[in-house]
Amino acid sequence: MVLSNFFKNTVLFVLSLMGCLVSLELGLRLYSVFFFPKMMVLDDKLGWRHARRVERVFPNELGEKVLVVQNSFGNRGTAHNYQKTQGKCRILVLGDSFTEGVQVGEEDVFTRVLERKDPALEVINAGVGGYGTVQEYLYLRSDGLRFNPDAVLLMFFENDLTDNCLSYYPGFGPRPYAKMVNGEVQIVERLNLSEYRKFTLPAPFQWTLNHYSYLYYFLNSRIYHRLRSDQMRNLQQADMRRFGEEERYKIFFRVLKEIKGLLRERRIDFTLVLIPSREHVREGDLRKLNPIVNYCRDKGIDCLPLYDGFRAKTIRGKTLYFPEDMHWTKEGHQAAAQELSKLFPCRRTVSGPAAHSSRLSYVP
Repeated sequence: MVLSNFFKNTVLFVLSLMGCLVSLELGLRLYSVFFFPKMMVLDDKLGWRHARRVERVFPNELGEKVLVVQNSFGNRGTAHNYQKTQGKCRILVLGDSFTEGVQVGEEDVFTRVLERKDPALEVINAGVGGYGTVQEYLYLRSDGLRFNPDAVLLMFFENDLTDNCLSYYPGFGPRPYAKMVNGEVQIVERLNLSEYRKFTLPAPFQWTLNHYSYLYYFLNSRIYHRLRSDQMRNLQQADMRRFGEEERYKIFFRVLKEIKGLLRERRIDFTLVLIPSREHVREGDLRKLNPIVNYCRDKGIDCLPLYDGFRAKTIRGKTLYFPEDMHWTKEGHQAAAQELSKLFPCRRTVSGPAAHSSRLSYVP
């Protein structure tokens, strides 16, 4: 009789616990739908991507409430169809959080400013927070080319060098990456869960839960990550130290070569845009980007460092970056659009066979 009562009580406890968990899961899903939509979804090929047809308000560092809208393709800005509008010049912009630009509103992100400056342009913002160049290349191959762009701009920031080597991003999940094998660069497209596990809340079937459960996602990202933020930062920094500078540049150059080859086959113009950090602009020093500038010059890749224009505006007192957040303010996005408006590598498609030259600036 005692064992029978114990068994019944155990079953009731388990059922009650499961009922509570299911109720919490459903509650979080409903809350997310109406008040806090997920802007990112996990993806088996790219690691993660933007959710489609969602919008959310983000507070930036200055206390401004910024509405971010992701269209039917998961991009910011106008939802341009795959078929290009006749007579228009279409530019596809690849990048990470600088391109995504959740710190500013829809009308202030630089891709939208570019589009307003020139009615002949259709600009597609395919920036996704946390992406490295490997993910941007794979997105271009699987999705980006379907938009039939006349030109592709690849926005580069210095953390891309390390992002390309890491098989995960702590805040999102595992991702495709690149590694050196016997002196050769190898792009690993299959997601590797092993290194990412140390950043997730221990639980049975943790990857399945991370992929599908809103409750697990909430506990993992909002509680577990915050409680272990110092340890996780140390774990990530230890992984980053495994990759030497030469290895990171070799990997980036290989991916750059793949992008150039992919676009050349389709006669699509390609330009690499170098984003200087706030510190480099303030200090007047761009030497860190010289290896990339020199590589582009040697390989005939169009390259536009934003440094000169940003430096000039900073000297004149313009605030292009947030004080703590490393990203651009509204003025920063306007400055980027102004520099990029000089470029338009596809303008000859619209206006005639005018030649365009590589825009390189070398800092000795």
